[in-house]
Amino acid sequence: MKKWKEAFVFINSHQGVEISYNFVEIIPDENNPFYKAEKLRDTFGDVIVSKHTSKELTHYFFDQYKEQLSGLSSEFDAVFAPNLDFLTRFWKHDIYFSETE
Repeated sequence: MKKWKEAFVFINSHQGVEISYNFVEIIPDENNPFYKAEKLRDTFGDVIVSKHTSKELTHYFFDQYKEQLSGLSSEFDAVFAPNLDFLTRFWKHDIYFSETE
């Protein structure tokens, strides 16, 4: 069993508090000591397909860090960026419209 050492908290106005252990190392924030730039390109696609991150977190991540994400690859600029909502609807279809009760 893997033990997680680092995590981040996202306050989601639709679903409440989200805690994620999977993507802390790809958050390109100057206050993130766990950030690894070399992992950003390969791992952002995982954020889009992961059932462990909400659509709100996926969109927030993209909106906050689109400058760092832009230019990662021609695939990202041509496919991911203009179709982010469609991709999140497709990959997160069972949680896309989730809300707290």
